[in-house]
Amino acid sequence: MVGLGGLPGNSGRSEATGISADGSIIVGVDEGSGFGGEAFRWTEATGMVGLGELPGGAFKSNAAGGISADGSTIAGQSTSDLGDEAVIWTEQTGIVSIGDLPGGPVDGIAYGVSGDGSIVVGRGTTGVTQTAFIWDDIHGMRELATLLVDVFGLDLGGYQLTNAWDISADGRVIIGDAFNSNGDDEGWIVEFSAPITVPAPASAWMGLALLGVLGVVGVVRRQIWVRSPRAQQALPAFNHYTP
Repeated sequence: MVGLGGLPGNSGRSEATGISADGSIIVGVDEGSGFGGEAFRWTEATGMVGLGELPGGAFKSNAAGGISADGSTIAGQSTSDLGDEAVIWTEQTGIVSIGDLPGGPVDGIAYGVSGDGSIVVGRGTTGVTQTAFIWDDIHGMRELATLLVDVFGLDLGGYQLTNAWDISADGRVIIGDAFNSNGDDEGWIVEFSAPITVPAPASAWMGLALLGVLGVVGVVRRQIWVRSPRAQQALPAFNHYTP
């Protein structure tokens, strides 16, 4: 075990929150000596390097939430004069805002990145509530629940998707948590037939599994696989499993 230390001039109170697929790049946040902190990138060659912040920020809530498998893209949050914004960082661009969902205060954070950095997931804020988002360079930030309902015809069954915590390297599987119809927090996983950087054909199918959580141990309580309307005509049977 090797300590990563802290950024120069700070107290060394740091947290590592993400790692590249080969283990050579680590990201996290150095909490400094006060509230908030600065996101960092660490390699054996460079040590811990701060990622900076957006204009107008005060290092109040800067953090790195995740990193792509190839190490090229870091996702997180930075304060600005607008509020707390979801951001991505690359060596070429530095720290860049990917904005927030329309309506409400600016309060977003990016948690997960696909393997090549092309798709980002996290939590944004609308005029109604905080909700899971998906972002890509073509479409920008979109509310994940709206995408599932309006584009793919999925019935969420009263679930409010609050956070999208991570995305698989191939960009097809997203996980998060939601408030279910009883108002309880419940985990979920959604799987697409292909990465959704472009609109999927109507025949594409996806599944949404809702996972109950008991303490720190995930327990599958309910699993519902749903197909889009056109795909359901070709494959009318869908699995509904309750243990």
